[in-house]
Amino acid sequence: MVESGAGPSSKRFKMASGGEGATHVGFIGGGNLARAITEGLLQADDKQKRFKIHASFATNGENYKKMQTLGVAVTTNNKDIVLSCDVIVLSVKPHQVLPVLEELRKIYQDIDENQLLVGGAPLPRNLRPLIVSVATSITIKQIEEKTEISWKMGRADMLGHLPVIRCLPTVASSVRAGVTVYTSGHFSTENDNKLFLDIFNSVGFTQDVPEQYIDGFTAFTGSGVAFMGLVMEALADGGVLVGIPRGMADKIAAYTMMSTAKIVIERGMKPHEIRTSVASPGGTTIHGLKVMEDAGVRGGVMGAVQRGTERAKELRPPS
Repeated sequence: MVESGAGPSSKRFKMASGGEGATHVGFIGGGNLARAITEGLLQADDKQKRFKIHASFATNGENYKKMQTLGVAVTTNNKDIVLSCDVIVLSVKPHQVLPVLEELRKIYQDIDENQLLVGGAPLPRNLRPLIVSVATSITIKQIEEKTEISWKMGRADMLGHLPVIRCLPTVASSVRAGVTVYTSGHFSTENDNKLFLDIFNSVGFTQDVPEQYIDGFTAFTGSGVAFMGLVMEALADGGVLVGIPRGMADKIAAYTMMSTAKIVIERGMKPHEIRTSVASPGGTTIHGLKVMEDAGVRGGVMGAVQRGTERAKELRPPS
């Protein structure tokens, strides 16, 4: 076999991501995370129209209809995503990822020389789409094993891998305040990475990390949104406990968390520096902090991250 990292020659087939027009982004699976990324992209792309969003669902149920109302091109056939998109985002449950990849590989391997040179069956818009996995637990190695594609080219076979990026976005992508950590696969190029960043920088902050950290970030940032939501809720409940109206308490708790984060991000202060700067001797803050430490708040949050990381590893299916 002839080794080729990019399948058919890129000189013969112009990639949409490098040419004119919108980048077509297709989600396979359209749950909360896919919808959050879509909402953020549509906000970022309100006038420029750089992205065209597609999504595939198992049925035309509630999530299908929600995405349809956003103006997304929806389908119940994954082949439509393959034929239409430059970027394919795997947004399904961990146990569904490998079967979906096997389906995608079969679609690509059905492409032969007659289709490429003569016509007939429809060709994919992009013969080398970027595969982006947002699924918990599935490794780059597992994905790449399922994205090795062989094409029939006359008397020779061509072997190539589709480029892969594994990432972990958060639902805050819906308001363009997401945190996305990512790691690139062995066959992704600089252009693939630029395309990925063009999409995910549009919905928040991105950070390249070694893959060994991704399971930890699953619990740290992915689940961390829920953890911080619980802390925010508890802070608001405390306000209600001392007589502050619920609506006011909820709003001020959110602004308090946001303002604390802005100090860390924009001024570079460490969390403990903020804490010590506020906690004056014998004051209200230090007395409140003692109650939190006695209740094990710090250990509880740390334990939640640890247990979430363990669960991410448990969810990983065998290759």
